[in-house]
Amino acid sequence: MSLDAERVAPLGISGRLQPVLEHLAANPYPEVPNPPNCQKRASVALIIRVQPSPDHWPPQRLDRVASSTSKGATDTTASRLDEFFSLSWVKHGEPEVLFIRRAARARDRWGSHIALPGGKRDPGDESDQAAAVRETWEEVGLDLSSGNCVFVGNLSERVVTTSWGKVPLMVLCSFVYILTEHDIPPLRLQPSEVESAHWVSFRTLLAPSLRTYEHCDISDRLANRGNPFVRTLLRAVLGQMAYAAVKLAPSESLYSGIPMRLNLNVSSVVGKSTVESVQCSRITSSARSAKKDQPLLLWGLTFGILTDFLHLIAPYGVLDLWAYPTFTAPDIRFIIWVLTHSFRHKKQLELHSQQAIPTNSTLTNQTRADDLGFGVRNTQGLSQPPSPSITGRLLDGYYDLIRKAIAMALIGRIGIGASLTAVLWLWYRQRRKS
Repeated sequence: MSLDAERVAPLGISGRLQPVLEHLAANPYPEVPNPPNCQKRASVALIIRVQPSPDHWPPQRLDRVASSTSKGATDTTASRLDEFFSLSWVKHGEPEVLFIRRAARARDRWGSHIALPGGKRDPGDESDQAAAVRETWEEVGLDLSSGNCVFVGNLSERVVTTSWGKVPLMVLCSFVYILTEHDIPPLRLQPSEVESAHWVSFRTLLAPSLRTYEHCDISDRLANRGNPFVRTLLRAVLGQMAYAAVKLAPSESLYSGIPMRLNLNVSSVVGKSTVESVQCSRITSSARSAKKDQPLLLWGLTFGILTDFLHLIAPYGVLDLWAYPTFTAPDIRFIIWVLTHSFRHKKQLELHSQQAIPTNSTLTNQTRADDLGFGVRNTQGLSQPPSPSITGRLLDGYYDLIRKAIAMALIGRIGIGASLTAVLWLWYRQRRKS
C-alpha cells in the first residue's frame, strides 16, 4: 500500500495534526534511564509551523494581539491548540517542520547530517526539555519559551547505539513544539554548529516520490579509526550500507546568515496542495553553486524520529514507505533479503495488528485517537498509550540477522574462491601433463 497526497485528504494535514498533538499532550512518554556505563543524554526539538496560503492570509499582528488579550494564564495546551487550529489561515495552511544541516567538523559522526535542532544535555540544564530549549536558541536563535510557541509533549525516548546495537552511546529525547504565529523573527544560525536551516512541509515528507537511499561507508564504525588498512579491507569486503532516506524539498532555507527562499510549487512534487507557491528572496550565485552538489537527505536517527511522528499523522502506508537497512554488495544484499524475509513480514503484521485504522473517509476533528492509529484498542474500547519507537521496534533483532548474513556471505565467498582455485590448479596440472 502506497501513500500519496489523496490518502490524507479526508482531514487534510492540518486536520490530522491537531488530534495528534492533543494526544501527545495528554499522553507523555516516560523517561528512559541511561544504560550502565552510559551517562550521555541529548535532546532535540521537533518544531512545527503552519505556512499560510496566499488566499487565506492571517490578520495583521495588531489584530491578533487585540484578540489574544482574553487569554488566561491557566489556558491548557489543549485549549491553546484548539484555538489555534480553529483559525481560518491555519485550516487552509501547510504544516511544516524545521530541519538543520549540521556543520561539518572533524571527528563528528553527525557532521553535515540533516537533523532537528538540539544537542547534548549539559550539567546546568534542569531537564532534558531545558536542554532542547537551550540548544535550539543557541543553534537557530528560536526562543521556544516565548508566548508564540506551545510545548506539546514528547516522543518516545530512545537509546542510541553503535556497532549495530551493541554499544550504547546516549539517550535521545525528542520534544514537540508548534509556533502559533506565522511571522516569527528571522532565524539566527550559529555557523560553528549549523550550516543551514530548512522548513519542509509534512506533505512532501509523506510523498513516495521523494523516498530514496543514503549510501554510507560504515568501515570506520566497525574498525579502529586509527587503522586505515582494516577500514580499507572492510570497505572492499562489505561495500556500503544503504539506509532509507527522504529527499527534502524545502519551502524556505537559510544558509549561515544567507537567506534563501524557493519559489516552490508543492503540487508539482506531491500533487494538489493548499500552498501553491511561496514568495521568496534569492540566494547569491556563489552560495548556490557551493550547495548544489549537497543534496538534502533525511536519514538515520532524525528520519526515525520523523517516521514515528508521521506514523501518528498518517498511518495509511507510512510503514510501507520505510525500508530496512541493507548493503550494496549483491551477494550480501541477497542473503540479507532471504534471511530477514520472515522477520520483516512478522514485524509488519505485529505493527499493523496493533493499530485500529478506520475504513471510512468521513473523519472529523473529533475522531477518536484509536481511529487515528495512535495505539491499541483494549476490551473496553479505550486507546492505550502509543507504542514506543516504531522504527526501534522494527529494527529490534534485525542487526543480529545482519551479522549472520555477513558471515554467511563471507563463508560463501571463501568457498567459491577455494573452488575456483582448485579448478584452476587442476586445469594447470593437466596443461603441464599434456
